Amino acid sequence: IVQRYVEISGQFKRVISVVKVRGSQHSKDIRLYDITNEGIVLGEALSAYIGIMTGSPTGDLVA
Repeated sequence: IVQRYVEISGQFKRVISVVKVRGSQHSKDIRLYDITNEGIVLGEALSAYIGIMTGSPTGDLVA
């Protein structure tokens, strides 16, 4: 599991992704997440951005 902060639209956001699960299908999406009083809340997949894991994504659509 990879977690990191990235800057999107001038704000720090938390993102999470599962890099590898041995012998299992899993989502490879990079998603926003938040930690609330109720626990971890997963948000939308960030498919409209490239360079998310560099910490400085751009809003270009991936072809």
